[in-house]
Amino acid sequence: MVLENVAEDMRAALGKLLDIAAAEGIDLDTPLPPAPIVLDAVKLRRAGTVLATSIAELGDSVAPAAKRDELVRSATVLGLKATRIASYLSDAHPRDAWDADAVPNLLLVELLIRQVRNGLALTPTGEPAMRTLEDLNRIIEPLLARLDRPRALLGRLVERAGAPSPFCLAVLSGRRAARCFARADRTLKSARC
Repeated sequence: MVLENVAEDMRAALGKLLDIAAAEGIDLDTPLPPAPIVLDAVKLRRAGTVLATSIAELGDSVAPAAKRDELVRSATVLGLKATRIASYLSDAHPRDAWDADAVPNLLLVELLIRQVRNGLALTPTGEPAMRTLEDLNRIIEPLLARLDRPRALLGRLVERAGAPSPFCLAVLSGRRAARCFARADRTLKSARC
């Protein structure tokens, strides 16, 4: 008898919910989205794409041509890496995947943001791209704030010329950069199966 009363109460509550949904225009037969949308992930993907496109469109306003190519290359990689990091914001990933992939990519994004900002500062028509870069940076900054230990480790690797090549190129020069590239190349060759 008690279970019958509970079942009847549940049917009544479900009926009321169905009535409310119908009154609100909610179609309960519409499938739910596969995963929640993370606004920062969407904004980060969009900012990365818009940044790379807007810098590529600057054309001859960036002089000399070598600086233009370097700026476009940095912005393109930045856009791609921002998209990769955005995937970590919108999907559930194990902690070791975050540490092994997202953290190094965040450190690279930090470096690329500096490079692109410096390149845009020398470009008279770069203001729209600079605003987009700052939008991207606002999303990335809280993630970067948590990377003190990995950043310190990277700094020690750069000092020893043992960091990944983009960091060597940005910080080291001459023979130390060449040693860093050679060490990174040996590491890659030894890792191949």
